[in-house]
Amino acid sequence: MWVSFSVEEHNMPTIDDLKRKIDELEHENRSFKEAEEALRRSEDKFYRVFHASPIGMVITKLTDGTVVELNRAFSNITGFEREPSLGQTSVSGGFWPSEADREAAVLALKTKGAFYDREIKFGDVE
Repeated sequence: MWVSFSVEEHNMPTIDDLKRKIDELEHENRSFKEAEEALRRSEDKFYRVFHASPIGMVITKLTDGTVVELNRAFSNITGFEREPSLGQTSVSGGFWPSEADREAAVLALKTKGAFYDREIKFGDVE
């Protein structure tokens, strides 16, 4: 009785191959850390400018209107406080009187990219 089997040849990496791979990974790691630091600095700049602005601003998710952030000027203008507003939808939180009003604004943003000089009626602060 004959038994046959196949033998596969595997190339084992050399020490030089492993050193090159380590160098590549270290370079990749440095690049990642540099990009991460640049992102952190950019986010910090945005945060400081956003919160120092005298113009009232609120950031919401376009998909469902969830409030992500709002600045002090927005609170001063509208009476909506930051902490209770975060995580609320802009309709349930009272920012928009109705979902139809919010949808009209979203449509303008989607079709025109922005809207300017538009009067917006906010809901009442409870």
